[in-house]
Amino acid sequence: MKNFHIYHTSPITHHGSRITHHALRITHHRTDTMTLWLPKNLTELKQHLNDPLFKNASFLMLSSVTSAGSGFFFWLIAARFYSTAEVGLASAIIAAMGLISMLSLLGFDISLVRFLPERADKTELINTCLTISFIVSLALTAIFIAGIELWSPSLSIIRENKILLLLFVVFTATVSLT
Repeated sequence: MKNFHIYHTSPITHHGSRITHHALRITHHRTDTMTLWLPKNLTELKQHLNDPLFKNASFLMLSSVTSAGSGFFFWLIAARFYSTAEVGLASAIIAAMGLISMLSLLGFDISLVRFLPERADKTELINTCLTISFIVSLALTAIFIAGIELWSPSLSIIRENKILLLLFVVFTATVSLT
């Protein structure tokens, strides 16, 4: 059970050039306690991990740790075999791809979590969101490439090298779909 106490003092008043603020203080007194669950034995841990919520949460955490670890080792190896300028250029290209992909999501990743469960036509909603994200990703990539001399002249190598340009467009559009 949570108890809230609200203390109210004087209201805001305006006296010429002097403003007095009113104070509103909310304090929260907790009477319940939070407990941390720890398994007592291996059987209890297995039962806990068989729950789909905890199993999926475990997979998501493992995926994040794996991605971070492989990214760390990738850049470690890249820094060992390539020059500082080349590593910096690759990092900037990947960051640009990530930014364009993130902007192309248009908040669909969050809104699908909210609205998908109440929709009867889930497949149609997902396909619509993916299609719009893909088209926006292509449009943002085209705008980025067209104005690359303006916002990042050092990345103009993308526009000059046709293979790199094709890979940039394909990977940026693909990342927006994942």
